[in-house]
Amino acid sequence: LYVSTFKFRTNSKGLFSFEVKVAGSLKDHLTAKVTLTDRETHKQVVGTATLLNGSLRSEMLIENPHTWSPDAPHLYDIDLHL
Repeated sequence: LYVSTFKFRTNSKGLFSFEVKVAGSLKDHLTAKVTLTDRETHKQVVGTATLLNGSLRSEMLIENPHTWSPDAPHLYDIDLHL
């Protein structure tokens, strides 16, 4: 089992959506856990999704998001666990 694609999108209002496509020996009831960690404050947002037709999709809301700009390049770390 392996991740073949991991796509994500964000917007300035804090909506984070992700899609994970997996391949290999698929298991029933597979769950993905995605954790976003603010590099500055270490605050975390966690989302989960369950496998459906080889894909997992979900959305999360980041409260008071720090948006990125060239003048203030704020970043989040993303961890994906299957």
